Amino acid sequence: MRFPNAVAILSLLLAIAGAKNVTKFPEGIFGRWLPVEPPKSILGPLAYEFLTFHDAGFSAFRHNETNDVWFTVLWGQVFHTRGNQMQYCFGELGVLMEQSPFEVDSVDDTQITYCWRSTMRRMPTHATGCSGCQCAKITLELTGNDTLEFTFWQSPPVVHAHLVMKRHGPPPTILAILSTMDMPYDQCDFRDKWGPNLPNISTEESTEFTTPKFRGCARGLLEKVKTHEELSAFYEQYMGGLEAPKPHVQVGEANCHQLNGFNRVMNDVRPILHKLDIPDVRLQFQDPQLPCDPCNVSYSVSAEIDEDEYIALGFKGQSWEGKFPTPPERPYRPCYFGMCMDDYDNFTSDRIAVGYASSSVGSCVREMIASNVIGTPEDAGFKILKETSVERKRKRTIVRFTISQNWPNSKPMDGWFRIMWAIGKVIGDNQGCDAMLTYHEIKRGMSPLNWLGVLGSTPCEYDPYELPLK
Repeated sequence: MRFPNAVAILSLLLAIAGAKNVTKFPEGIFGRWLPVEPPKSILGPLAYEFLTFHDAGFSAFRHNETNDVWFTVLWGQVFHTRGNQMQYCFGELGVLMEQSPFEVDSVDDTQITYCWRSTMRRMPTHATGCSGCQCAKITLELTGNDTLEFTFWQSPPVVHAHLVMKRHGPPPTILAILSTMDMPYDQCDFRDKWGPNLPNISTEESTEFTTPKFRGCARGLLEKVKTHEELSAFYEQYMGGLEAPKPHVQVGEANCHQLNGFNRVMNDVRPILHKLDIPDVRLQFQDPQLPCDPCNVSYSVSAEIDEDEYIALGFKGQSWEGKFPTPPERPYRPCYFGMCMDDYDNFTSDRIAVGYASSSVGSCVREMIASNVIGTPEDAGFKILKETSVERKRKRTIVRFTISQNWPNSKPMDGWFRIMWAIGKVIGDNQGCDAMLTYHEIKRGMSPLNWLGVLGSTPCEYDPYELPLK
């Protein structure tokens, strides 16, 4: 745990010196909370240990000196409420990295709902033409004296995160925030701003910033930033600690990604009491000859699943952070967190490969398309997947296919592309490719392959049996 320094304490005292505000919040939510079932996340199911990492987890308290309400969900996530405004802030080791603006939509004794701030434009990843609750929505609801649900939609009806929790202890103090941010009242204030907390550079030589005061090496770096080239150094520091892709790749280099791998590792170190069902999904491919515009790329995706289950893999195109440090506000990408594909991201194709190998249902590799942001995908009217196969081996279902794709000429900082995966039941009686696919429930995830190294995929040992090297 990091201890507050003198500057942080002075900042806190200055905030306390102001008049108290009126911030309504369900008093029964104050406290520390732990999950009672596998938490649902857009990245994939979270491990119990992940929710308690660094003594994190959901906690909420009122800072009595200012009357502001603060709550946390994961390590580095801070939510600050004053009056009818709420600011989401993400940072680690005293540095504010990202933020998003919300406001109170409704509040009573058992629930509070926050929606995207009505004074703010939508993010490019929000629903088309949305505003307020249609763009993003967070609900905290007491379902009993000691049970709580947290649900985050982005944009509704896409669930970004869902936690069902039980009370674990009393509310923390402001020290819980000071362990994440040096100057929380300065850093996590209520500004109409979303996205990376970066300098606002309008010209090559601009030195004006919209960020709050940084401390230590981060501040020193920011003061030196004058050109877009120098921003790349800031990017490297911003991404410090995350999995960085190799800047140069060799043709035919083998790639193995354990999807949602970090949570599997965290799950394995817990006592049996807290072990959750974290799927084992592995993706493999070989880097093609560049430029690849287009070229055929072969993949294998495998999962340790029951015989009557399917494994599905889809491509989601470029990450929103792909143009870092200045992510574009155009084009709009309303399918970003959903199952469908926006035209901007279609360079990796809009196809979903679904495979199952069951003695009762039959075996099939199905090529599907999702027309809506959520819902049941449909079998494609014409096929573009080649060299498809599926088999069962040692409790794993292995799906192989080749597809024509367009890749960038050099590897972006956050990897080649994003992917989505899902696992669900197959229903039928020797129906093969006509069998019914059921809803995946919590067993699904979506993330870049290289970015979010401690949240998304982790490296794994390449298995040439699952995908022979060419």
